[in-house]
Amino acid sequence: MPPTDPRYDRLRLSKNRLAGIVTDIENIIGLPSPLRKVLEKRELDNGLQLDKISVPLETKGVIYEARPNVTFDVFSLCFKSGNACVLKGSSDSDFSNRRIINIIKSVLLECKLNPEMIQLLPSTREAGIQLMNAQNYVDVIIPRGSQQLINSVRENATIPVIETGAGIVHIYFDEYGDLEKGKAIIHNAKTR
Repeated sequence: MPPTDPRYDRLRLSKNRLAGIVTDIENIIGLPSPLRKVLEKRELDNGLQLDKISVPLETKGVIYEARPNVTFDVFSLCFKSGNACVLKGSSDSDFSNRRIINIIKSVLLECKLNPEMIQLLPSTREAGIQLMNAQNYVDVIIPRGSQQLINSVRENATIPVIETGAGIVHIYFDEYGDLEKGKAIIHNAKTR
């Protein structure tokens, strides 16, 4: 893949990109735990106390494209929320994803945690189809990537889908905009 291909930059794990991944993980660590959070309490007329408490979904499937940082992001969020994750990345990022999964599993083992809480499927189309139809094994699937990927998962999955949206790929800046704010927005939107 030539350096002029946009995927080349998406796949790079430079020192700066790795530092950003570490910062993202630290931000997730700093979030309050969503586990066993009491969302609502009420008492019925007959005295029965009802508590609505957040619990893990259990197993999340995520299909994503050529961005190996997503492997870290998804695992960190699933771990924080008490969920196992089954990941299916693109063939472009397969070598990086496999290495990242090996690192995560070795850290889990060091911490005496079950390394099976994260699984990486082969990067084949067939594996994606199996994940989208993993009834009784995967509780929800989340596509992360292009509109084409999101549409494919939404149209073909037989398990619940959380649609994340493809994101905004354009920015409009008019003559009245704050130039410094505009530069910061463009930099954040186009270089993350």
